[in-house]
Amino acid sequence: MPNRLHDELVENRYRFRVDRPLGKLAKWLRLLGYDTITDRFPHIQPVCDTSRRGDRIWIIRTQSASQTPGIISIAQNDPIQQLKTVITHLGIQRKTLKPFTRCIRCNHTLEAIDKGRVRGRVPDYIWEMHAQFRICSRCQKIFWRGSHVAKHNKIIDQLMAEL
Repeated sequence: MPNRLHDELVENRYRFRVDRPLGKLAKWLRLLGYDTITDRFPHIQPVCDTSRRGDRIWIIRTQSASQTPGIISIAQNDPIQQLKTVITHLGIQRKTLKPFTRCIRCNHTLEAIDKGRVRGRVPDYIWEMHAQFRICSRCQKIFWRGSHVAKHNKIIDQLMAEL
């Protein structure tokens, strides 16, 4: 089902601006690989006006803007259901996702880092158990493929299978 938001697709990557109360949704969008910033939208009219710029898709809790192009309104409280709404609204497919490529804290891209450079910066048992590490290019947080990756991939697969 094509809509105006599909026209805002750039290199198969959507960019989002998420209302701060939807912080868990923002983390999930980053986890999926989407450039997602958070902001506080105290009044809906400026949101409606700025959303027309088209640089980002705005995701907000306010239902009064649900028909405004470039805005997705979220009614659910559960972050997975919120994510489902966004995925359904945009028609996102599993094959277009690039999970675990962005920092869930600050939104910057993750880069591979030599294992030797993280020694002493991660717990010893993590350093011994893992061969590959990634680092945030901005906040310097170090990531590795722990048990959470399988857990999150399972949630993503279940979510995408439901749609």
